[in-house]
Amino acid sequence: MSQTQWTWDLPSPSIMTVSAGFEHTDRLGHVNNTVYLQWMEQAAWLHITDLGAPWFAWQQADRAMATVDTHIHYHTAASSGSLLKVGTWLTRANRLHASRHFQIIRTSDGATLVTADIDYTCIAISTGKPARMPGFMANAHQAGVTQQATP
Repeated sequence: MSQTQWTWDLPSPSIMTVSAGFEHTDRLGHVNNTVYLQWMEQAAWLHITDLGAPWFAWQQADRAMATVDTHIHYHTAASSGSLLKVGTWLTRANRLHASRHFQIIRTSDGATLVTADIDYTCIAISTGKPARMPGFMANAHQAGVTQQATP
């Protein structure tokens, strides 16, 4: 099934491809729910890095985005050998908060396996307390929101 046949929740996703292996499965033979969260985190990092905010710059600025709320829905399971596309979008951002939507699709049949929405707050790494995003982070997040809004 080609990408154009997949039904994404929103336009213009940032996409990461993953191959589910035996090491990703649980006792039921399904990809474990925590693995999906790890893949979503990886996809978010790839996306924000592509937008101009790599991790080393966050460290230098003493900033990070801390997850404050996660809503996840598991629609159907994947098993070892499944090829998956992890799509992500920045849906909201200001100098203190950001939100992302995620969708994971199995390439063989286009089935949506997982959808999730995660809210983040910017913190100072040194204190763990909320802190405003520096310019490069705010610009990257806003570019992501704009990218999602313009298909």
